[in-house]
Amino acid sequence: MSYISEKIKEFFPDLAIMKNSANNSLFAGRNLPSFVKDYIIRRFSYEDGLVDRAKVSDYLENKMPDNIVTIKNRLLAGEQVNVTVRFVIKSDLASGRTTFSIPDAQISSNAYIASTLMEEYKDELVDGERWGNITLNYVEPQGRRSGYIEMVAYKSFDPYKIDYSYFMSARQNFKHLRQRIKVILRVLGRDIHQRVPLLIHLLDKEIPGNGIILCNNVH
Repeated sequence: MSYISEKIKEFFPDLAIMKNSANNSLFAGRNLPSFVKDYIIRRFSYEDGLVDRAKVSDYLENKMPDNIVTIKNRLLAGEQVNVTVRFVIKSDLASGRTTFSIPDAQISSNAYIASTLMEEYKDELVDGERWGNITLNYVEPQGRRSGYIEMVAYKSFDPYKIDYSYFMSARQNFKHLRQRIKVILRVLGRDIHQRVPLLIHLLDKEIPGNGIILCNNVH
């Protein structure tokens, strides 16, 4: 393990995770953003950084199935479906209801959020894209009314809480600009060896003599 990796593990013990090709392979074929994958790896990692691959696979299969397009088939079969997914909320002025879509499941219409959820989470369930754990039911057609999917339960996928004092205290252990850039690149999953010299060069060119001061003042 490199020197910067050891420092990250020492001073960010609650956030550090092992990112390598073996762990990344657990998510092959899944359209998941980095923050979701990082959360899952951290959740099922031991203190030594090793990941319980079986538990990760079980979690993904139960909460984030790769064949997510089968959601509609399961709903039509009368099953209540609980998944953690990316969904898009849109207010429908014509009907006075709030609709949602799940692009990865090919659900783009006839899907509504229950009014009770809208009342409970009115500050969260606003127009736009969200990640969350949701429970879906299928409401069968009645008379002239078409059938539709209804979201009946919701929990925001928000696993991280930002403690600024924690980061500001920990950063005192990364006093050099080069070290701080390496930490940032590690967070972004970028190649340290290729980019650190370039960034140092750009900082020297753009803000000569002020690079460290500028970095120290970024909170």
